[in-house]
Amino acid sequence: MIDQLHRKPGSAAIRTTIGDFAETVVDGEFSLVYVVFNSIGNLVDQAEWVQTFRNAARHLQPGGRFPFTSDSEKSSISVWERH
Repeated sequence: MIDQLHRKPGSAAIRTTIGDFAETVVDGEFSLVYVVFNSIGNLVDQAEWVQTFRNAARHLQPGGRFPFTSDSEKSSISVWERH
């Protein structure tokens, strides 16, 4: 998917990191943490969900949001906002 992104016009302006979204840490705080497609459904137990949500929160600036879509079959939460 990263290769597909890099083929698109303007993609040089988008910083990418490859890693496990439950554990990977990048520099900075962001207004949005977004889980692409239904990849959050790959988390198989509650501990992985908790670790992922904590990691997302670690990267959010105050007022930032962590969404995933209705395509995420196992989710019951659509948006989490950091205060």
